[in-house]
Amino acid sequence: MRHVKRFRPSAPLLLALVAIVVASVGSATAVQLITSSQVKNGTLKQADLSKKLKNKIFDSTAFAKVDENGNLLEGRWATSVSRTSVGDFQVSFKKPVDGCAALATPRGTTSNEFYGFATTYTPPGKTARVVLRNPAGAKADGAGFNLGLVC
Repeated sequence: MRHVKRFRPSAPLLLALVAIVVASVGSATAVQLITSSQVKNGTLKQADLSKKLKNKIFDSTAFAKVDENGNLLEGRWATSVSRTSVGDFQVSFKKPVDGCAALATPRGTTSNEFYGFATTYTPPGKTARVVLRNPAGAKADGAGFNLGLVC
């Protein structure tokens, strides 16, 4: 009769196998155990987001920073600004913005403090309209505005 030699794994091999099992099961278990209700608000950082999600957020937001003369100081997706009359501005973007939520705030500077409010309109197309008004409701340029769009 032949003797079958029993295979006895070495201690390092056993340790490596245990490490592989723990590593593969640990991440799968974490995915199942951590839910959105367990994540505290404000604890997720940009590094925690996937590149795909970062691109989606970047692609769905646009902004324009405009001075009182209608000059585009900086922006994302904004191409130009025109001042059509006192306090009335048209901001053009690279993509359609009619399905976007628009929010504008009047700008103030140390040399030109402005108190008032802004109204936004997003007609069909690639243009957003911003109208600045003083506290009495009359159109006024103020010191420009900041416009944000979320699409």
